[in-house]
Amino acid sequence: RLEPISPQGMITVDGEVVEYGPVQAQIHPGLARLICG
Repeated sequence: RLEPISPQGMITVDGEVVEYGPVQAQIHPGLARLICG
């Protein structure tokens, strides 16, 4: 589960914008990359 620490922002999953807030997903090794900035 990923929970944003700032009150506003943008989250994308697989190139698609999703609602800003906590995101929970199942990650399979070698199938995902997490880029933060």
